[in-house]
Amino acid sequence: MQADQPKINLATAQRLFTEHRETVRDAFKRAVQQALLQHKRAGNPVASCENGAIIWIAPEEIQIDQSE
Repeated sequence: MQADQPKINLATAQRLFTEHRETVRDAFKRAVQQALLQHKRAGNPVASCENGAIIWIAPEEIQIDQSE
């Protein structure tokens, strides 16, 4: 965090995430889908976790949620 930015305490952050959880969740989902699409288009694999192990997903196997 930069020195000129205001600090936010844990209680305030928890309250904001609770009050705006749907908005935060939807924004996070959109960001993840956008990142996956960028990796797929660029031909780059992505790392994921499956059964406790780190795996690489090939670009052609990256699945994008088209419902949004």
